[in-house]
Amino acid sequence: MSRVFIGIPTINRPALVRETVDSVRAQTFGDTRVVVSDNRSEPEAAESVRRYVAALEDPRIEFFVQPHNHGEYGQGRYFFSESVGCEYVVILHDDDVIKPSYLESAIGVLDAYPDLDAFLADPFVMDELGEVSLAETKKYLSDHGRIAAQTGRIDVLTKYLMHGFLPVSGTVFRRAALERSGFVDPQAVGNFPFECDLFLRLGASGASAWYQSEELMGFRFHRSSMRNYMKLMQNRQVVERMLRLFSSYRYDGALERRRRAIVSRLHRANAVIDLRERDGRGARANIRAALETNSLSVKAWALAPFVMLTPGLCSMFLPSSPETREAPAYASTQEESS
Repeated sequence: MSRVFIGIPTINRPALVRETVDSVRAQTFGDTRVVVSDNRSEPEAAESVRRYVAALEDPRIEFFVQPHNHGEYGQGRYFFSESVGCEYVVILHDDDVIKPSYLESAIGVLDAYPDLDAFLADPFVMDELGEVSLAETKKYLSDHGRIAAQTGRIDVLTKYLMHGFLPVSGTVFRRAALERSGFVDPQAVGNFPFECDLFLRLGASGASAWYQSEELMGFRFHRSSMRNYMKLMQNRQVVERMLRLFSSYRYDGALERRRRAIVSRLHRANAVIDLRERDGRGARANIRAALETNSLSVKAWALAPFVMLTPGLCSMFLPSSPETREAPAYASTQEESS
């Protein structure tokens, strides 16, 4: 049994996923089992990846086509079930890469500190062609609280809640920690909020991780990235699911203030969606909820007079809701069986 399980979820990215797989094959640490899991790509794309994996003739690497597209939750659950018997688990997105020393560095740290639950390092950010952008890299590090962060132990809950510090792609998890946390909500479907769900559960279990302040990964930002086509804070499904998730937790002190600020922002996003859909009553209810949750929100107070007094006028000046979608539309088990 291999020590490290690496799951690579892919859909309609036959060229990019090759780079991801190549980066895994180049690792100086080789005790791995790799599963490239196709989430119902177009037949030509899936066949292209299947042929590529077969031609490698690498017994560590397998190709599997999912019977249905259940989004990130479906892929995550599949990888978790397939990783039984492995000590460590990595989910590496099909447009990301890892440097050759990444796994060796991660396993070295996690073996040395058995109480740690995960390992992550800084990424560099590249475009669709693989060109590294120093500006986008700096922005990513700044947005996620990494600029002044020092190598060493971190508390998963604090870092994730305050800064979104930990990404799911590329992080090396101790499988026992995922099992202890319950992994993710067994009822949740689709793409979001899989990553939030996973890290909040790990945080609730008291997880800690090792952060390496070194660029050992590559994240690719491009037009077909999920962040672009899902339009997260303008997507009713995403906002509602995030609200349910963050409303299910309670913390103390600064973490609770941060949680309430996130919930308030989500209610505010819902209010704007309501206005775009010409639903004045819904917008008023959501802006009240935003203020009740976080009475210090400057943006909620700035929006409140317009929502409460002139929702119709606001709706006239706001563009219609942008088209949002999953990647692609998923179906629940119940829908498939009906």
